[in-house]
Amino acid sequence: MIPLRNLKRFVGKALRQPGYALGVGLKRLWAYAAYRSAKGTSPAPEAITFFLTRLCNLRCRMCGQWGDQGVTKKEGGDVLRDTLSQEVVGRVLDEVAALRPNITLFGGEPLLHPNILPIMTAVKKKGLHGLVITNGTLLDRFAHEIVAMGWDELNISVDGDKAIHEEIRGLPGVFDQIMSGIDKVNAAKRELGRRKPLINLQ
Repeated sequence: MIPLRNLKRFVGKALRQPGYALGVGLKRLWAYAAYRSAKGTSPAPEAITFFLTRLCNLRCRMCGQWGDQGVTKKEGGDVLRDTLSQEVVGRVLDEVAALRPNITLFGGEPLLHPNILPIMTAVKKKGLHGLVITNGTLLDRFAHEIVAMGWDELNISVDGDKAIHEEIRGLPGVFDQIMSGIDKVNAAKRELGRRKPLINLQ
C-alpha cells in the first residue's frame, strides 16, 4: 500500500512536471513487473544519488551526520575533508546516461563541494534530470548559474517560521539567508525566462 503522503507528493509533482512524473511512473511499473516476474533480472536504476561531501555549514539538531547523535562528528579530519571527485562523478554519468536515471546530489551540504557547478553542468549536459538536496544557505551565491544551466529541482529544508527554523538549525540569520537565496533563484528565472528549477520546501 502506498502511504497517503507519498501519493499526494507524487500527484503534486505530476501536476507541476507531467513529463518527469510519467517517466518515473513507467520506470517504477517496469521495475515492479521485473520483480514480479522473478526472472533474475534487474531494471535500470530509476535514480542515482551522489554523496558529494560530508562538509556542512550548519549543525541541525536532528541531522544524522552533524546533529546531536550524528555519526560524522566521530570521524577524523581527513575523512571530513574528503569529497567525491568531479572525475568519478563524470565517469559514472558516462556509464549510466543511456539508462536515463534521475540524479540527486546530496551531502553534507552539496553546494560546499569545490566543483559543484561543473558537476551540475555535467549532469545537465547528459540530458539527465537533476535534484540538489540543500539547506539553502548558499543559494544566493549560485542562483544565476543554477538557473542558466537548466537545473531541474532544489529541495530546500525549512523547519517552520524563522524562530523555529533557527532554533533547530543552530545559526542566527540562516532563515533570511535561505529566503534571500530563493528570491535570487526566482529573480534569475524571471530574468532568463525559465520555469526551472522547481523549488521544493521540505
